Amino acid sequence: MEKSKRKNMYLLANKKVHESLLFTNPYIKYVLMKNERKPQFIIGIYDVIDEINCVYEPHPDNAPVFLEDLEYKHHIFSEETEACEEGYILSLISEGYEPVFIDIQTHVKLWDFIDYHMDTVDSEKATILCYLKYCRSSGISPDLLSEYSDITINDLYAIYMENEKLGDKDHE
Repeated sequence: MEKSKRKNMYLLANKKVHESLLFTNPYIKYVLMKNERKPQFIIGIYDVIDEINCVYEPHPDNAPVFLEDLEYKHHIFSEETEACEEGYILSLISEGYEPVFIDIQTHVKLWDFIDYHMDTVDSEKATILCYLKYCRSSGISPDLLSEYSDITINDLYAIYMENEKLGDKDHE
């Protein structure tokens, strides 16, 4: 997805979050989208005032799902690694959702998750590559993530994308 399209989709998702009136001061951690013509969003939200950390799908009568109540079925990203937000995001990407926006701290957690569970998630290489192509087109690098983290961030590009072209025109 082109950067301009991602920006427009982020703005639309942001509008839906604020129009829902479910949150006092929502901070969007990530937006994933399926179907550009009639977008279906999955939005990770943190609200420091209401102390809410949740996933929200903007549909009428949809309440947010709190992270501690997050359930999803994926043979690798939930059963092998146990259910968590990082596995949930990767499972959505494997189901065809595209990343529109991911904040730096969520990227740090995703890179650490992939690195830690490398042997387990290796069978989902297409999903990991899709995510890493999004990262590359967004300017995310291990050095950048290390600036915002206290943990060592290994170079997933070197591990997963050694044979990939540097200029991926589909995701710029």
